[in-house]
Amino acid sequence: MSISLTDVNDNAPYFPHGQYHVSVVENNNIGDVITQLKASDADIGENARISYRLASASENFEINKDSGEITALVSLDAEKNLHEPEMLEIIAEDNGNPKLRGQTTLRVSIKDFNDNAPIFIRKNYTFEITENLPTSFIIGQVEAIDGDLVPDLKYKLLQNYKYFPFEIDEENGRLYVAGKVDYEGDNQLYDFQVQAIDKDGFNDLANVKIQILDENDNPPRVKYPHPSKDVIWLPPTLQPGDLVTTIQVVDPDSGANGNTDFEIEGGSGSDFVKINHIGEIILQKEIKPKDYGRYAIFVRINDHGKNQLFTTLRVRLD
Repeated sequence: MSISLTDVNDNAPYFPHGQYHVSVVENNNIGDVITQLKASDADIGENARISYRLASASENFEINKDSGEITALVSLDAEKNLHEPEMLEIIAEDNGNPKLRGQTTLRVSIKDFNDNAPIFIRKNYTFEITENLPTSFIIGQVEAIDGDLVPDLKYKLLQNYKYFPFEIDEENGRLYVAGKVDYEGDNQLYDFQVQAIDKDGFNDLANVKIQILDENDNPPRVKYPHPSKDVIWLPPTLQPGDLVTTIQVVDPDSGANGNTDFEIEGGSGSDFVKINHIGEIILQKEIKPKDYGRYAIFVRINDHGKNQLFTTLRVRLD
């Protein structure tokens, strides 16, 4: 007598893990296998023959019903297809009667491939600032964009100046003052480039100009007569209307800030001379023997700045 045992489909397929994770590099070929999932079944024969399927259709992936291979339906783009991981419910079903099934979850994320170079929003930037700004003063900002899912770009200054009073925040592109900004220095205009560069060296350039505007920060400075040698000789032969001397001044500011005029504020010799707008001292009264002696006048030299600065000069007449 022989006894034959027949298998009963009493074991459902099962996956070793309840959840799997796979990371795929973008720009793959359509049909590439991204991973393979295998379920087990303790039964035998048809009861252990497993078919695989997705619980819900996916636009990006499909599964081979016989092998459990997950393949790509599209060329994946991290910037378009999967901003967030896609969760695939995988069902493994045996061929028994009744059919039994098991399931697991596959979490698919895309590794961003650096396939986008940084691009500046604008190619040319121009900023105007006044001189004498404090360090750390924010001048403005340049901005580049990177189409990669996880952009990783830095900003860098490209310039050849011996003295360059500016820096850039490499993370956000903000330009700021890092040294003394002086209109009367070597440069009133700084013309340079900013580079946006990512971790793989892809980069873009933008042109930047920073124009320094004059601030009225210099009073007129007397070149003649020298303050320590301020005696001006008045010969007795001078006649009213004759030129006595010309005060020479320099103001390193520009425009109205550097323009000057003159006025006599007083002094014992103020009755003898007058001064015009260009600093010419002119005799206005005849010199007689009784007038011989030493006199002094006080000349105020004004600039034309909004915040007016001036210098007072004593001139001795002899």
